Amino acid sequence: SDRWVNSVAFSPDGRNIASGAEKGPIKIWDAESGNLILTLDINRYGIDSVAYSPDGRNIACTNGDHTIKVLDMENGGALLGSVDLTNRTIIGNTDYVDPKSVAYSPDGSKLA
Repeated sequence: SDRWVNSVAFSPDGRNIASGAEKGPIKIWDAESGNLILTLDINRYGIDSVAYSPDGRNIACTNGDHTIKVLDMENGGALLGSVDLTNRTIIGNTDYVDPKSVAYSPDGSKLA
């Protein structure tokens, strides 16, 4: 069971919804019908946060393995890249880093 959903995001065109669950994969849903379109099983830790890029081509996600992953939605959700934040510092934060949320900049060039 996926348990509860931690995060949802509309695609920029409003046609799809991505959801990330505590113990489950990322799921892509048809926003109008509610039908499941795609399941992306990318790790064993579950998903904390999902965000579509402004152009809708990618989804970024955070999860319990201290990474931010970027998935190529034009290629069935294939992994484009992953940033491991274990033992890293982020500007203004010198404490333990375990991202629980992710967002794209308006032009899609950066992740926060």
